[in-house]
Amino acid sequence: MSTRFFLLGQKRRRAGVATLLLLALALPIQAAKVYKWVDDEGQVHYGGKPPEKESQSADKIPVLGAQQAMATLRIRNDYEYCGKLRLPGPIHNRKRIFSSLRDRREEWQERLQRNERAQRDIVKRQATQRGSRRSGYGSSNDSRKRSQKEASELRCALAWAERKQENLGGIRNDVETELDIARNNLEILQQRANRACGPDPGVDSRPSGRRTQKNWKSCMRRYRSQISRSERDVKKLETEMRNIR
Repeated sequence: MSTRFFLLGQKRRRAGVATLLLLALALPIQAAKVYKWVDDEGQVHYGGKPPEKESQSADKIPVLGAQQAMATLRIRNDYEYCGKLRLPGPIHNRKRIFSSLRDRREEWQERLQRNERAQRDIVKRQATQRGSRRSGYGSSNDSRKRSQKEASELRCALAWAERKQENLGGIRNDVETELDIARNNLEILQQRANRACGPDPGVDSRPSGRRTQKNWKSCMRRYRSQISRSERDVKKLETEMRNIR
């Protein structure tokens, strides 16, 4: 009888160690902690959070390697990638990057939270399957690997977004400088055209008025394309400033 209880205790300890190792793999990067506690019925538990009941005390267990991997950032075809996850871009288009940065960051955070919950569920299922020798452990392990790969990509994307956010102040200053230069260039062109051609004479149905309007338009053709290009530059930079505020 004592041998039977010893073997049963050995089996439970092995299952507890297996659960502990699996939890170390599935816990999020921000919470690399494992807690161990015993419930009112004497059952030993492991988890990423201490028990909710105040009557149950928990021991924090240090876990080596609990911090998960992060996918490598790479560039392909003018876009940055975290694994297979494509980041906002292209890399030279600040407008598109910063206009979508906040929404994408929130989306990645929500996906990572769902992923980590799913990984914890997989860990519990694997611990049950291993302890009872049920089939399906292999498929659960494949699911865990896929979830870990997705989590590494999402952590990479969030780190990328954090760096972009930190650089936002410097980029805003650069855009403000470019906008000031563009507005100044536009003003210079308009003053030059006004000195050469005079102000717009407006609509005048009289023959002399029509000739004046025709001459003014003919003179302005030399400046119109440059002024239009400069106006587009100013509008583009103003939009970019709104997107990164």
